[in-house]
Amino acid sequence: LVKELTQLMNGAITLESTPGSSTRFIVEIPLEKVETQQLSTGIKPALAEPGKQIRTDNDEAPLLMIVEDNDELRSFITESMQQYYRVIEAADGLKAWDIILDELPDVIISDVMMPGQDGFDLCHLCKNDNRTAHIGFILLTSKSSHESMLQGLKTGADDYITKPFNQNELELRIVNLLQLQQKTRQHLQEQIIVTKPQNTEPVISDSFLIQLYKEIDAKIDDAELGVDYLCKVMAMSRSTLNRKLKALLDISTNDLIRQYRLKSATALMLGGQDITTAAYSVGFSSPSYFSQCFKEQYGVTPSEYLSKQK
Repeated sequence: LVKELTQLMNGAITLESTPGSSTRFIVEIPLEKVETQQLSTGIKPALAEPGKQIRTDNDEAPLLMIVEDNDELRSFITESMQQYYRVIEAADGLKAWDIILDELPDVIISDVMMPGQDGFDLCHLCKNDNRTAHIGFILLTSKSSHESMLQGLKTGADDYITKPFNQNELELRIVNLLQLQQKTRQHLQEQIIVTKPQNTEPVISDSFLIQLYKEIDAKIDDAELGVDYLCKVMAMSRSTLNRKLKALLDISTNDLIRQYRLKSATALMLGGQDITTAAYSVGFSSPSYFSQCFKEQYGVTPSEYLSKQK
């Protein structure tokens, strides 16, 4: 362990030994002079811009979760991240899992070696549960061996950082993860959220959305289909389901249900059903409300759309 930590800090270890007398190990670690200007500002200039690029409104800032059993290190990471993000924390993996299911953070930064449930197990849980699979996961560990790194990546971790770590590196890796999530969200939006009627089914690869659409489709003709029903079948609270869809598509649960109904009604009308029958078949309470929603979503009324298809 001493050798690994010393090498990570660009140090060296030497040995002086006299048989039968004494042995001395010497650990040398280089010091680096810190610019006084950076200390006076309290904000690292190189990182202020990436943090600003994500979001500047504190209420809308990404939510980070720090899972670390060392109180001092957890406090240090939390305090250093609060200038850019909202931050929640837990002292072990067991407590963290309950909080994760309730809060659905954007990124989790977790230690590996913890009592109760270690970081590997916590990462495996998150990445194999449809409710939490989208969350970015960074593992922190003092084990820098190749085998440990492979084990972390096999659990589904998005990134792996060895201790002691450089704070700038951790912050930039978080920025990269959030930017990747934004690109994934935009890709899903392009697949699912359309501004004009389509007669082809979108290709959906996200397992959570596949399951959600299956549940909506099973009750699509029921006008009472709503958030409460989906929360029950998906085993999620109302706030958690909304946060999940916000993270994936940046829309609410009600908007998703309405858009799915409109897409299904479009397919029925193109298949020969009249507007009224199609509206009731997908759970709209009245043809007039269906026409209103259709025009709000696509910019044309159902009759105008059908006339253009002839």
